[in-house]
Order: sequence, then C-alpha cells, then structure tokens
Amino acid sequence: MDHLVELLRRPALDGRTLCMGILNITPDSFHDGGAYLQMDKALAQFDLLVEQGADMIDIGGMSSRPGHTKISAQEELQRILPVIERCAERSTIPMSVDTDREEVAAAVLSAGVRILNDCSGRLDSPLFALAARTQAPIVIMHRHGVEGRHANIVEEVMAFFSNAMAAARAVGVQDEQFILDPGLGFHKNVEENIALVKAIPRLHSFGRPLLIGYSHKRFVAALSGEVPGNAPMGNAALAACCVQNGAQIVRVHEPDLF
Repeated sequence: MDHLVELLRRPALDGRTLCMGILNITPDSFHDGGAYLQMDKALAQFDLLVEQGADMIDIGGMSSRPGHTKISAQEELQRILPVIERCAERSTIPMSVDTDREEVAAAVLSAGVRILNDCSGRLDSPLFALAARTQAPIVIMHRHGVEGRHANIVEEVMAFFSNAMAAARAVGVQDEQFILDPGLGFHKNVEENIALVKAIPRLHSFGRPLLIGYSHKRFVAALSGEVPGNAPMGNAALAACCVQNGAQIVRVHEPDLF
C-alpha cells in the first residue's frame, strides 16, 4: 500500500494523531521567520523534524500570517523548490506545500511533494483542478470573516467545508483526497478558536482527516499567558485537547513537544 495513503487511512482505524512538522522558508513567519532561509539551515531543520518524529513535513515559501508581505510566484518557488528537491533526496517522508498558487503547487508536485496544503480559503481555488488531475491529497482550510464577529463559527466552518468539497468534487476531486483544516487563528478570536477545538468531534461528521494548526499562534499565547509566537506550554495544552478530541493530524513546529 502506498505509504501516504496508509498514513491518511490509519488514524481512522487506530485513533492515532499524526504529526505534520512545519518548515518555513520565509523571512516573516510569526514564529521562525528568517531562521531557515539558508540551504544548510533548512536541511538541518528538515532532518531535525524527521528525527523528532514528524509523519509528514509542510514547507512554506510565503507567510500567511495577518499582514504578511505578498511575493511573486517566482520568488515563492525560488525559496522552496531547491529545498524540496534536496529534501526529497534525503528522505521519503511525505511533504506538503502551503500555497494558494496553482503554478507553485504544480511545480512542487513535480519535485516530489505529495500533499497540497491550499491556504487560499477559496471556493473557486485553482488548486482543486490540479488535485483532480494529479490525485494528490488536498487540505481545504477555512479563513473567512472578521475576528470576533462570526455569528456561529462552528456552523460557518461546517458550511464552508460542505461547499468547498462540493466545488472540488465538481472538477473531479475524489472524497478520499480531502483533508479539512478549520483554520485556527485565521480571522478568529480566542473564543472562536476554542469553540472550534471543542467542535472537533462534530467536524468528524465529514468523514475526512482533520488537520489542526495551533502551533505558537497568538490565541494560544493568550490562553497560556506566554509570549505571542513562542508558547510551548500553550502548545502542550492544545495538543492534549486535539488528541483527546480525535484530531487526525496536528501541524506543529516542534514534533518532539507534541
């Protein structure tokens, strides 16, 4: 059986939560911006994530934090493609790329990436057609609205997932390709993020793996009283909640602390 397919099926069978390690090749990410821009440092961090027990690694070339600087697709590829090619030579661990651009996603799939992490939040995402053509798993993430002004954040996220999956199916994406991410921290306040963590069991109604990305986000630091962007105690608490509620995948900066 294909290793990636086995990974994505196994959580539904044995209850294990998988770990997606984060490798940001960016100067402005909120936790580790600029730390891995040099090839040797990026490869060392990749090796460390594998050593710490990551089941898959998500690579990003453009920050998606609030207020991030938009760059061209060419610059995004210049940051990540050489790293992806080198990482693919040193490990068979599945890699994903966090992007909203079809040209970037297509190029990294050709370089060995296995999972599309669509951070666009769009119902007309161009990555849907690419996922249909390549049969790559695709992460669908919610990132809509105004922080603190959602009438019912859980119902809104569930409606978004339903509509996004329908739009993707319409261009040929199969149900087994979907991974769903409620987008913690994206246009949501502390209470809304907590509501979504508590609602993980409800989000299982879609029958697809849930990816929860909480690592070091501002709301985590607010809960734990730590510094925004560096909240290890808060991370540990959120990890426990996600595991207890049955999240299939968590996206973290330090797999050994999960």
